[in-house]
Amino acid sequence: MICFPNAKINFGLIIDNVKRSDKFHNISSLFLPIKLCDALEVIEHSNQFENIQINYSGLVQKIDNDLCVKAYNLLHHDFNIPKVKVYLHKCIPIGSGLGGGSSNAVHMLKILNNMFKLKLTKKDLLIYASKLGSDCSFFVYNEPSIVSGIGDIIKPFRFKFISKIHIENEFKLILVIPKKISISTGAIFSHWDKISNGTSSIKNKELNINLIESIINKYKYVEDYVFWNRIPISQSKKRLNNNYEKRNKFSFIINQLEDSVFLKYPDLKSIKFDLMKKGALYASMSGSGSVVYGIFSKKIKLSDFNLPEDDFLIWEEVFNYN
Repeated sequence: MICFPNAKINFGLIIDNVKRSDKFHNISSLFLPIKLCDALEVIEHSNQFENIQINYSGLVQKIDNDLCVKAYNLLHHDFNIPKVKVYLHKCIPIGSGLGGGSSNAVHMLKILNNMFKLKLTKKDLLIYASKLGSDCSFFVYNEPSIVSGIGDIIKPFRFKFISKIHIENEFKLILVIPKKISISTGAIFSHWDKISNGTSSIKNKELNINLIESIINKYKYVEDYVFWNRIPISQSKKRLNNNYEKRNKFSFIINQLEDSVFLKYPDLKSIKFDLMKKGALYASMSGSGSVVYGIFSKKIKLSDFNLPEDDFLIWEEVFNYN
């Protein structure tokens, strides 16, 4: 049996600066599933020593502590499912902020559930997903959702991305994927703790799980909550005025981890600026990085992006939420 675990992007990421008792931070983010995907094939294979054997291809040749193995082991423990051979072709980079590992793990749960007729419900899958990792619960739903807690509280959300300028409202999502940068989520959160020093760039009264949802519901058009869109593309230098350095935002909806990541990887900051100069209606880092994305009018072309092929991949797909 084969399936295609898809990636996600974060549309905004707000962090509660007060740690929980388990030392994690509560977050608020809008997760959007995208079409970029891996390929996962699972075959029942009793004639092998290990319970699960995985063969990798694509971007990786080996994954230490693969969540797919953990997913299999959870179900094997509870249901004594047969031995399997797995083929995982990776197109979603590790450490990119796109949730590839979490998606692989949850799709492994789903495929094993179907293969061996375990009759697990969505509620059952959510329980297993919560044991796998912070982002995993989202992929049980795999639809636009407000995600809070440590990534385990999922609220499906009807997201609309509407422009008052591009009235056709047909957009492209452009991902800029660094080949040589893989970012540890834990390390970035630790660095964020240090530079935030117990404070937040969002006023405390706004630090709540409904912040992103309330902003999107309040403003109909993207230009109303992404300020640089009020300046024409022809005046791109004005888009990069002192607002970024002073307020670290051109938008009510921001990714608060960008400060930490951009300090360590300034090229990623330059890429975000370049996306803005080229006319992105919205641009951001996804999750804890390293991928930076922009949402553009459908008229944008990949040939407009001049990045070294040895260092970056560029992915495009249709982005229509209206």
